[in-house]
Amino acid sequence: MGTNLALLAAYPVVLLASNTAGRVANAIPEPSDFALFAFGITGLLIGRRMAMNRKDKDGD
Repeated sequence: MGTNLALLAAYPVVLLASNTAGRVANAIPEPSDFALFAFGITGLLIGRRMAMNRKDKDGD
């Protein structure tokens, strides 16, 4: 009976020790997010280069 009472008394301490609400997690972007960003930037750069080439050919 005494051991059961000791376990019940320790139960709230275990719950408080395992509380994750106070921890701050660092957000790590997923690889797919990075890939979409990289494809977008690459598309903008290619589009700008093509537009500049078209502009140069029209000026001739």
